Amino acid sequence: GVMMAEDDRAPAEPAITADQHQTSQPLPTIKSSTELRAAELRLEDLNIRVHTPLKKGDGLLDSHVVYTVTTKTTRLRFEGTDFDFSRRYSDFVWLREQLVYELDGHIIPPLPPKYATKLNKFDPVFIESRRAGLERFLRRLAAHPVVSHRSTFVSFLTLQSCQLTTFKKESERLRTDKLRETLNHWATGMVGTDMLDPAYGKMEAYAVDFGVKVKQLHAQLQRYLTIQTQLTNVQEDLATGFTAMSENDPDLKGMLSALSGALTTARVTTREMLPNFAAQVVEPTADYIEYPAAVQQTLRQRDTIEMTTRDLHGDLRARQAERTREASSDQKTSFGAILGKDPAQVKEEKLEKLDGIIAELNERIEDGSDSLSVINQHVNADMERFRELKDLEMRDTLTYWSSIEAQRHQKAFDAWATCVSQLEAALASCDDDTPSVLSA
Repeated sequence: GVMMAEDDRAPAEPAITADQHQTSQPLPTIKSSTELRAAELRLEDLNIRVHTPLKKGDGLLDSHVVYTVTTKTTRLRFEGTDFDFSRRYSDFVWLREQLVYELDGHIIPPLPPKYATKLNKFDPVFIESRRAGLERFLRRLAAHPVVSHRSTFVSFLTLQSCQLTTFKKESERLRTDKLRETLNHWATGMVGTDMLDPAYGKMEAYAVDFGVKVKQLHAQLQRYLTIQTQLTNVQEDLATGFTAMSENDPDLKGMLSALSGALTTARVTTREMLPNFAAQVVEPTADYIEYPAAVQQTLRQRDTIEMTTRDLHGDLRARQAERTREASSDQKTSFGAILGKDPAQVKEEKLEKLDGIIAELNERIEDGSDSLSVINQHVNADMERFRELKDLEMRDTLTYWSSIEAQRHQKAFDAWATCVSQLEAALASCDDDTPSVLSA
């Protein structure tokens, strides 16, 4: 603020006593979680655009599409404010896989799916749909309070292609080691998953159920898009037919032209609306079809840690039981004693070895329990965030749809109201004494 001279300052307010404080001072405004999520989505300090898709290479097998990713930011985490680099779909795939590897317990948003066949991967409609999906993917990452500050995410946005290639090679090597370890564990420990914390089973059931419902909703939205497109074709045919009739019947020309005009306005307004409906309603809704798999992927990470910790508890109990048996044995028939060692020494060595193993198991269990506690916090927070953001995004999407539908129907209503006025005027000017159906 601007510093004021001593004489320019406003007179001091009288001091508030302790008794007055509670009623005189307004309580600080606490934003609801929905308000906080909405603020995250606005991304006022990090704007990301994916645009200008370009085909590179020749032929189906040796060609691909690159997208320009433009970033403008005021965040101090970035070494600069403006970045503009080309990325291909495989770079986005790497980004998501790397974030999944780095951030156990966090739900990483899904990518738009791969093309159905190689024959349609250069179709302009498909490319535009993917471009918009990739932009939504990056914006969701940018809105995440943890993901958006990871060096992997920042590097994706700010490194030149050659630098990103080097960054990717090193990270992929580390990720492969962890993947091998995880697969080995699941190959040997799949039994007993029903014993895992049921609270997270409920989370998975919720995500799967939501996925089924949103898939059904998306199918109906696509059906609505198809029907509306077909309706515009019918309206166009009708308008053409009325126009042709008006040329052959001068007496009805005014009425037929009015009908043709109303149908044309209804058709044009609908066709203007449909691309926005597809891009802003149908496609964003499709994103959530893939979200259950992302949630399940996060829960599998959590389950792996719980299974590992549970297995360690089993090993600990077995070792403790073994130590109890060895402590009560005189070791006279042990292999060491048979070879001539003092049974007491054999016993001492066995107990010392078991004590070391038990100590190590206790340490690993403590580490596993700490890891499980942390990942549970991440899962709980991200599931709550997923529900809130899903509700917020769906609400915004449906509100937008309602808005464009209202505009479309208002224009169509105005056109038909004008048509009715023209028809009534035409009927009134006729010499026929037959009562008007419309007037009745």
